Amino acid sequence: MFGTLITAGAASAHGVRDFVLISTDKAVRPTNIMGCSKRLAEMGLQALAEQAARRPNGTRFSMVRFGNVLDSSGSVVPLFRQQIRNGGPITLTHLDITRYFMTIPEAAQLVIQAGAMASGGDVFVLDMGEPIRIVDLARRMVELSGMTVRDADNPAGDIEIRVVGLRPGEKLYEELLIGDNPMPTLHPRILKARDDFPLGRAVASTGAPEGRTRDQRRALDPAAAAAHGARLPAARGGGGLGPPRAARRARRRCGLRRSRVAALRPASCPRSGASAPDRPA
Repeated sequence: MFGTLITAGAASAHGVRDFVLISTDKAVRPTNIMGCSKRLAEMGLQALAEQAARRPNGTRFSMVRFGNVLDSSGSVVPLFRQQIRNGGPITLTHLDITRYFMTIPEAAQLVIQAGAMASGGDVFVLDMGEPIRIVDLARRMVELSGMTVRDADNPAGDIEIRVVGLRPGEKLYEELLIGDNPMPTLHPRILKARDDFPLGRAVASTGAPEGRTRDQRRALDPAAAAAHGARLPAARGGGGLGPPRAARRARRRCGLRRSRVAALRPASCPRSGASAPDRPA
């Protein structure tokens, strides 16, 4: 999420004309970390798009949301292929699980065309057809490899399909739309979603320099942090950045003001790192 916002901020600062975020169907009602981070990145870009629209020649931010790409690094196809090569079993999380799929050339071409239609803050959704049952995909891959599936109907088959159960945060099916009112575009396979982003402005202000707090700017700017530290007086027992934490806690416990600590220090509140002197009888 922060990487997306930092990259988007750099693109805006250097006058990049178009910025397209590759999103995922997991961003719709997310149940895992990947989906949540993608949805936050979408909302942050939507808020940045609002800011860019108020500036002349601002960057056009848009998002393209789609499902799985066949034979990509995160696809189940390479995994199933390796499991078939090893003689099985093919591991499946659920018999009824479904996913959307498209090929790499389809995804690349549609992303480029969607980015060209962007006006700022758009969330495009690619029409990926009907979802595919993963168990059917596994069976088809086994058959295309010249083997048969081992199951109750064919105990002498070559490759077993084993159900291992859903992982935490995994859905039986994915969605591409948060609402039910997609808008058509000039391309028949590209739709435009209408998704609200109530937290988008807060997310964008975290990544945008003008929206950060003073402490956030110091944390991200070593020169500002050094200048701030040089202005602070060196405290007794400290390192030049204010009184030690233990001394501050001691003063709060005793309820004393800073000016009275040295003269009225009670025995129950010894100085940090030293033992309390004995009181005269």
